[in-house]
Amino acid sequence: MENRQSLNAMVGIQIITYEEGVRLGKVSDVYIDREKKKVEGISFSTGRIGFGDTCFVSFGDIQCFGRDAIIISRESSATSLSSPPEFLGIKAVKAMKVMTSHGEDLGMLRDVSFNKSSGLISGLNLDNGELDDIRPDELTLGADAVLLPAEYASRISNPEEKPTTFSTLPIDVEGVKSKLKESAQKIENAAKSVFGKYKSDLGAAKNETASDEYKETIDADQK
Repeated sequence: MENRQSLNAMVGIQIITYEEGVRLGKVSDVYIDREKKKVEGISFSTGRIGFGDTCFVSFGDIQCFGRDAIIISRESSATSLSSPPEFLGIKAVKAMKVMTSHGEDLGMLRDVSFNKSSGLISGLNLDNGELDDIRPDELTLGADAVLLPAEYASRISNPEEKPTTFSTLPIDVEGVKSKLKESAQKIENAAKSVFGKYKSDLGAAKNETASDEYKETIDADQK
């Protein structure tokens, strides 16, 4: 199993306690510590449709990041969150510019990946590609921007290209017209050939019929 998780993929996932087997709610936010460059915890609402108290679960109390649920130790691991924690939430992270130490703009941050075991940031998803295998000690998480060493600019991997659609195909209008005209001419020539052969066969048939009628007339006169 891949030991990496993205922040966006966690939002909306159910939170289940291991000891009680109780469903506490769904993840509403994930928090990153700027200094440690690691995930510090998650939050969720105890009420329905987002109403009710907001609770916080620290990274240390999370036992498993599953595909369909996040398993935490026990119900008491969730503590009431009266005020926003001093960490970066998903919304703040996704509004950041990613720059190099030389001032090169690498793009807008769209998502962050982290190591499930340590919580340390391991990758950045940008609006124009991805940066994997990031060393947390080389990363600066500021209030408005993420900074990386200059060499990271050459390490951006482009996202998978979208399948080509008819709307994106270049169209040679004159070429299409020429092909259509050529096809129409071929059809016309073929039709003329068929019609000509039909007339020829019809004429031969008429001549043969006339010849037979003439022979019958001569035979009748002789009798």
